[in-house]
Amino acid sequence: MTIDINALRNKQRILIGGNHGLEKISKLISQVLESTGKSFHFLENGIPVPASSAVVFLKGGNELIDGSPLFHQFQPHILVLFKVSKKTPEGYDSFESYVGEVEKLANTLPKAGTFIFNQSDNVSLMIGKNDREDVKAIEFSALEGKKTNSGYLLTYKNDPFEVITDNENFLDHAAAAKALLNRIGVSDDQFYAVLKTLAHA
Repeated sequence: MTIDINALRNKQRILIGGNHGLEKISKLISQVLESTGKSFHFLENGIPVPASSAVVFLKGGNELIDGSPLFHQFQPHILVLFKVSKKTPEGYDSFESYVGEVEKLANTLPKAGTFIFNQSDNVSLMIGKNDREDVKAIEFSALEGKKTNSGYLLTYKNDPFEVITDNENFLDHAAAAKALLNRIGVSDDQFYAVLKTLAHA
């Protein structure tokens, strides 16, 4: 896949980066945005971006195109980095060279851009703690919740509810999704209202 950045110039571009948790975090983001009626689109090979989509997401983008990561073509306004696990994506010389490209991406975020990172992941924290002029840095950590036999018990505004899931990282993935969604105008009330309706996460 290659990216025609000219077709995305007037859209808010958000990268869900790293190499862990991409699918789960993206699914949660989609579920919340669909419920709020916000126009969005996840880039997929061969599927055109609807003109009505104000926000465009790219998952990962780690694949190399002519020796350079696809995510550089995307030129995101917002980068969400959940976890960079010690697994070198195909085509990179080393894990360190991959991390270097992710850091380069963070360093090229535009003025008024945002870097949302996981304070529990060493690589994300290392990259996120670097000061970048005119780029807002937002840390997140796992939501508070208790493990149950079938998922997690969460409480919002003194109202406990259970999310049914076999995803052991749900509290972390949900925190990443919430941090991003808050940044683009989704309230905590809207976010938790969707969590309460999830049949399975």
